Parts: sequence; structure tokens; C-alpha cells
Amino acid sequence: MEWEYVFLIALVLDFIVALIGKKKKMGYWGLFGISLCFSPLVGLIVGLSVPDVQEEKIPEGNQSSRIISDLANLKAIKDSGILTDEEYKAKEEALKKVLLNPSVNADPKTKIKIRHNATGAVTTISLYKWNEMKLANTDKDYTPILIVQTKTAGNYVTLTVHDWNEIKEKGQQDSYKIIEGSDIC
Repeated sequence: MEWEYVFLIALVLDFIVALIGKKKKMGYWGLFGISLCFSPLVGLIVGLSVPDVQEEKIPEGNQSSRIISDLANLKAIKDSGILTDEEYKAKEEALKKVLLNPSVNADPKTKIKIRHNATGAVTTISLYKWNEMKLANTDKDYTPILIVQTKTAGNYVTLTVHDWNEIKEKGQQDSYKIIEGSDIC
């Protein structure tokens, strides 16, 4: 009988220690496994010594001013002869595209959903990351999407941001509720 109580108490302590792992690189289950295999005390020591998961760092300041600075630097690089006129125009166009995009001044922590055009895989990224992809011209393989729910039937629908903008132009956006994604792309 005593072994059962000791085992039950140790198991509960393992679960409690594993909660520390939620914000650590090894995760909840990794720390739970260590705590279960060795002891809750060892799990606690390991959990406190493992570094936290790094959140995506978003630079301070306005992204618009950074893009304007990048445009000036790009011009200087072109003037020095490192870039051809065609390369300069392509990079300048990409920077201006982001600069003129209304999402640049939105909260960069805003999350958007994107779908890979070839595989159909859907992922969530920050608006800041999306704008960086646009700057690097790596956004061509992805389409921003929204998951919406129709208010009348309650059906869930996946729309591209282009489709959503057409719905807004027709004034029909009140018929939908955005479930996931953001319409600021």
C-alpha cells in the first residue's frame, strides 16, 4: 500500500515539475520524461537550468523608417556600381511594395495564416515575418488566407485575402466572422 502512495505522489510531482517545461526548449513532455525517469528533484533542477524558448524578436521602431533607410542604402549600392539597373529596380520595387502596403503600420505581432501554393500546407506567422518574406521575394510560393465562418449557415470557409477583399468591396463582410488569420495583408 505504501508503494502505491509513494508512486502516486511522485507521479503528481512529475506532472507539476513538467509545467516548468512549457516555456523551455525541451518542452513539457521532455521535462516530464526526465522527471519520471530520474526523480522530480532532478527534473526540477534540469527544468530550471534549461534556457527558455526565444520568442520571435520584432525590432523596435517603425518599419516604414527602416524601409526608407533600406531604399537609401540600396541607392548608394547602385551608385557604387555593385548593382545593375535591373537588380536595383527589382529590389526597389519590392521595398516600395512593402512600404505602400497598409499592413506595414499595423501591429507587427499580428498573426496571419499562409498556405503553401504547391503543398497546400497552412502555417501561422507574424505580419512582421510576412513583410520580411515580401522584401526577400520569398512570398511568391505562399498565399495569405483567412478562415471565416458564415453567420447564416455557420459553415467554415477558407478564403484567400484576395477573395476576402472582393467580399469587402461588395459590402458583404458582415455575413462572415473571421475565425483565424488577419485581413491586413
